[in-house]
Amino acid sequence: MQARQGVLLAQPDIQVAYEGVIRGHLVPRAMQHMPIPGDIRDFVTLDLGYPGEARTHQYEELRMPKAPVFHTYHPTGPDPRNPVTPAYSLSVKIPVALNELFLTYIPPALTMQLRNTDNIEIFWNIQDRPWALGNNPATNALLFRPHSWLDPDAPNIQRVYDHRFNIQAGVFSRDGRVHIQGQGIGLINDTSIVHDDGERVVSSPPTLPIEGLRDESQVLYSFVRHGNRVAVTSTLLLIQPDQQVFDEVTTGVVGGGLPPRNMEDLIGRVTDEGVRRRLPQGQRALDEFFHLD
Repeated sequence: MQARQGVLLAQPDIQVAYEGVIRGHLVPRAMQHMPIPGDIRDFVTLDLGYPGEARTHQYEELRMPKAPVFHTYHPTGPDPRNPVTPAYSLSVKIPVALNELFLTYIPPALTMQLRNTDNIEIFWNIQDRPWALGNNPATNALLFRPHSWLDPDAPNIQRVYDHRFNIQAGVFSRDGRVHIQGQGIGLINDTSIVHDDGERVVSSPPTLPIEGLRDESQVLYSFVRHGNRVAVTSTLLLIQPDQQVFDEVTTGVVGGGLPPRNMEDLIGRVTDEGVRRRLPQGQRALDEFFHLD
């Protein structure tokens, strides 16, 4: 599907603020009508256009969003003979005018990090976790990876490429269990590097490992600061059985053979009673992610 150019709107900060892809089907990027909503349910019922996508060239076969994500140090797993393919099913950049509304849903521990911060980009991500996870950051631990937000235009292959970013980062959950190793109640200082390894451009080093994950789908809230820029991301991290059901929703197996028309249609499908029965644990995470709980 060929992406059209952005729809020109009266509000310049809204014009290109809504970006994303559902497994190859375009998700709304530009909001064509802009009454400021008082509730998240109003936001998803607005008429929406379909003019763009925002995926990286780096690791291009994985179609990573230009937003903070999670993956193991080697995104396809530690064994090149048995690679896995993570699914970055949805990435939405929230219009700046709606930041205040969306920030009411984040955990208080993350809210504390946003004091006196104005330049905030907010993302909604849905991805899965296909890796056999362990505790070794260099092989099988799940890592917080802000690289594709820090260096969104990094190439997939280029010799002599080396970009370094001194950042502060944190990962949070509503129950307070999930965090970056060593994070405590504050943030972690780290240096994220995007560089060539002689064959392709990769993200390094194997830092910011996640602790406290449960063996079920759950919502993680992340923070990264670089200079005067801040990204806050709400990520629905799906286990494999729940990802399979979500794939059926986004490809139209659930919903009459066609992919969802817009966010309202998507949410209507994932909250259908038939889908809920197939996600006895995952539905709780879906409700939290879409602010339906």
